[in-house]
Amino acid sequence: PAPAPASAATPDPAAAVAGRTIRKQDDFFREDGGNMRAAPPVAKKVDHEVRFGYVKGENRGKKAMKPAKTKNDPYYWMRDDDREDSTVLAHLRKENAYTRDRTAHLSPLVTSLYTELLSYIKETD
Repeated sequence: PAPAPASAATPDPAAAVAGRTIRKQDDFFREDGGNMRAAPPVAKKVDHEVRFGYVKGENRGKKAMKPAKTKNDPYYWMRDDDREDSTVLAHLRKENAYTRDRTAHLSPLVTSLYTELLSYIKETD
């Protein structure tokens, strides 16, 4: 038999339980053949070598690995301890917006669960 096209329905146990068919197309999903949803933001990759273990002139602890090992971290550029890099912040805003869009349908459930949780808490103030 010929292989199924990329847009063919793919089995997904969770979707089957929910009575839905998930179709894969262009690296993102759509439900029931409906309108395409925006693709998630993809962070650029920039090669950066990270060293683990002994590095001459640096305090890496008393038992630093010898020899040191290196690993490529293509997302190191996203490290921003001061939370001031505009490129990183812009990417995080895009990710947050995408997440809000994809989980908006859960808002009634979140409200219901929160209300139920509060019903079990005895207010003392």
